[in-house]
Formats: sequence, structure tokens, C-alpha cells
Amino acid sequence: TASALLCRQFPGLVAFMSDEAMLESGLFARTSEIKYDMKTFGRFNELVQGKARALNALAGRATWTGDDIGRALWARRVLEGAGPTPAA
Repeated sequence: TASALLCRQFPGLVAFMSDEAMLESGLFARTSEIKYDMKTFGRFNELVQGKARALNALAGRATWTGDDIGRALWARRVLEGAGPTPAA
């Protein structure tokens, strides 16, 4: 997807939209609900960029990017063994 390419070039501006990260973020309850469109990208990206800004404010320095948050969400989902929710 476009986000896969853009997040490598602009990690502070663009996060990769993985199924796991979007499910773990709470935007969707199951994989079958996920939409890969600009509206969904905007919602997801703003959520993870906002979390990165909040963590950076707490840390007092810019250490987190939105892509880092997306990766953390992905890792949590995978490590908990949930994986992608089966389509209904």
C-alpha cells in the first residue's frame, strides 16, 4: 500500500496501516470492517500521530513517531496471539 512506502520516507508524518494496528487501535472490531481509503487513513494516522505527540510531550523530547505507535500496536496484537480477527 501507499502507506508502506510513505511511512519509511516520512515516519514522523505517516504510519503504516496494518490490519493488526488498526484493530488494536480500536477503530475497528473485526477485519471485515476495515476500509483502506483516505478517510480511514486520516482517522488512523491522526490517532497514532496524536499518541506520539502525547508521549513526546511526556518524555520532553521527540522520540516517538506515529509509525512507532503503529508498530507498537501491531506488536501488541501479534504478541497477544490475537492476530487478525477472522472476517465475519
